[in-house]
Amino acid sequence: MCLKGDFKVFIAYNGVTIATLPIESYTLTPHWSMLLKVPLITSDGDMDGAIMKNIVEDIKARGEVRFGSGLLFPDCRYGTSGKMNFACDEATLRFKPGSQRDATLVENEPKCPYQP
Repeated sequence: MCLKGDFKVFIAYNGVTIATLPIESYTLTPHWSMLLKVPLITSDGDMDGAIMKNIVEDIKARGEVRFGSGLLFPDCRYGTSGKMNFACDEATLRFKPGSQRDATLVENEPKCPYQP
């Protein structure tokens, strides 16, 4: 991974991307952990259609919904494709009974392994 560059984040529901992050820049310091916070933008077309209906049905039926996420970073190593893709474990949002808006993240730290 490059110490400086642009990255992209996406959120998926049942394998369909429902939110993306416009390309963001970052600068990393070698050997230091860094938290990258990102704002997400949902796709109005998807959120108004069948996908949103399925999400609401999951919330009503189970009181929770699972989302996947991924990260795409530039790769500066010689002889590579130039991109590093990380696919994260699904995260579960659990909703308060009777609510479709008030939720808590069940898993605090999904793992995001590199996908060669």
